[in-house]
Amino acid sequence: MNVFAHPMPEVYGDCADIRAITHDRVHTQKWISTTSTLYNPNDGLVYAGLTHLGGDLLWAYDPATGKSRSCGYLEIRGENEVKIHRSLELGRDGRIYGATAGLTDVKSRLTSPGGQIWAYDPRTGIFESFGIPVPNDYVQHVTFDWQRRMAYGCTYPVPWFFAYDLEARETVFSAFTGALPHRSAVDRNGRVWSGYTNTADLSGENFLFFYDPDANALTWTDLHIPKCGQADKMQVDDMVALADGFVYMASVDGVLARLDPDTREMEWLGKPARGMRMCGIGEGPDGLVYCLTGAFYGMPTEDRPTRVFAFDRSTKQFRELGQIFDPEFGDGCAVVHHLSIAPDGTLWVGETDNDQRSGCLWECRP
Repeated sequence: MNVFAHPMPEVYGDCADIRAITHDRVHTQKWISTTSTLYNPNDGLVYAGLTHLGGDLLWAYDPATGKSRSCGYLEIRGENEVKIHRSLELGRDGRIYGATAGLTDVKSRLTSPGGQIWAYDPRTGIFESFGIPVPNDYVQHVTFDWQRRMAYGCTYPVPWFFAYDLEARETVFSAFTGALPHRSAVDRNGRVWSGYTNTADLSGENFLFFYDPDANALTWTDLHIPKCGQADKMQVDDMVALADGFVYMASVDGVLARLDPDTREMEWLGKPARGMRMCGIGEGPDGLVYCLTGAFYGMPTEDRPTRVFAFDRSTKQFRELGQIFDPEFGDGCAVVHHLSIAPDGTLWVGETDNDQRSGCLWECRP
């Protein structure tokens, strides 16, 4: 696998202490994480959603020229919007849809407006805001059902699941879930799967619920991602419905499983790597399921084993493709956060929470 690091955006800068960035004016403007990625086949550009305290949250990278540019999100930016956390999808109308997250604390939450859902037209450069689904809270992730013109997501700091009607521009359902999964999934019947935590259970483990838009009702289940060991927490890290009809989901502990949404049978697929995180699942043009693993804080950069695996559904075997490390750049991806796969099979990976420098956009060619 060939790997190339692309610093995003061009104003990135070093950060000696990730905890100090909110108190440093230089780092407020320069330190970023690349928390969402989207390859757009219509223009060949890779769109990067950032964590950026300066609020310039959406950038476009051109693989042909190696240059990146701001898409101008500051034009519609609301108060305390500092992330596009896991929230970029390409709509049927050619626009890029997303939502914005924040880092508000308890003291500032009640005076904060909340995160908005929006669309960006790459052809005109125009943003359109659809509104704020949950006042005061910000959108950790959003998933879209284009047929129903619905947006589903989870908020922070108070974890609410919401169903938002894009045409009516209103929230039609919401529920407190106690969990912060990185993504929800819309199955082949239009039901939305996500994770919840029983607040009486101090372990913080996630179980699954589904929302039925036809009934406008939520069903709690006792399903969960299988554990690898006793110490595992079963917390949902990623989730996506693929063309075979299964909902693939990964845990913070790096376990991959899949759910048959009709029979509600959960199948263990494996844990391909040591350590934490599997934050990035996608289907390649070759029919393989690609997975990103790794999050190792405090380790030397050359020892951070963030890796790419391919899962073959016919054999149910994982194949390791290599570490996300660029020898010419002299560094590797510290913490994987998002994956977008281009039609030619190139993996575009977002990097977050690097405690030494800003997070890059990583290009991985299997």
